Amino acid sequence: MDFLELNLLFAQIVEEGAIEMSAWPDEISFEHFALASEAGRLSWRRKIELYQLEAITNALRLDKLQSYYVVGSTSTEMMRVAGTQSVHQQLYIAECQVQGRGRRGRTWASPFARNLAFSYGHRFNIPMSMLGGLSLVVGLAVAESLGTITEAHVHVKWPNDVVVGEQKLCGILVELAQNGNVVEAVIGIGVNVDLDHADRVDIDRDVTDLRTLGISSSRTEVLISVVRSLQRFLARFDEVGFEPFIDAFNETHIYHGKSCVIHQGDRIIRGQVEGVDVDGALILSTDTGLRTFHGGEVSLRGS
Repeated sequence: MDFLELNLLFAQIVEEGAIEMSAWPDEISFEHFALASEAGRLSWRRKIELYQLEAITNALRLDKLQSYYVVGSTSTEMMRVAGTQSVHQQLYIAECQVQGRGRRGRTWASPFARNLAFSYGHRFNIPMSMLGGLSLVVGLAVAESLGTITEAHVHVKWPNDVVVGEQKLCGILVELAQNGNVVEAVIGIGVNVDLDHADRVDIDRDVTDLRTLGISSSRTEVLISVVRSLQRFLARFDEVGFEPFIDAFNETHIYHGKSCVIHQGDRIIRGQVEGVDVDGALILSTDTGLRTFHGGEVSLRGS
């Protein structure tokens, strides 16, 4: 998929309202991008709400804002940069993300102009060995932000989901880049804002979105709120590490104190969630005693 060509076509549609059908690449379905064909021209098939870039730059402390109409993955783009130069306080946003990456190789697709798909870069002043709880802190930041705009009870699900009940509202993927003696994180976040039936069918788990929860705030407003919260939590994490966040995570964790099942490859381990440790590992009380698990190796589910 030629993302440069697609971005140029969308820029033309935004400016002119439509493009000639002949300009669209034959190998790509235009329906996925909220477009419809009429009289040989492509235009929006529904009212769309694009990010308000000026409002974002005015509201947030950013070193750079990079915006795409269509991208494979904002985190992939940011990681390409992070290996050679700083991405600190940079924000990459996309109207549509088609190759977003989740945990354990999963794909996180985001339809055009209906959800949040973004990555934020942060440089840490603490060694990589102290960043074990980072994804949990990011989850707390997102949950707090979304919790302020909805009456629903927003929780985290270890290690890096934000949920309402058993339904996923937000996914998080944290990647680290070593640049000399400095560690920088590329924090990818996807928030469901407005999913239609077709979107839900394509997702292999129960999900919800902000519109279903009665939230009418614009995508730009939600983005600003989430990034502000994220910046504040990351600054605190930089100062004190993960330990002061443990109690808050346990209180917000949807499965804290509950019986759960750990899927570790082909193995199934049952137990009660006792909390998380200073490295962000899950503590599970099992028939054989307390055991700890790290996020990259397991899947946690309610029993």
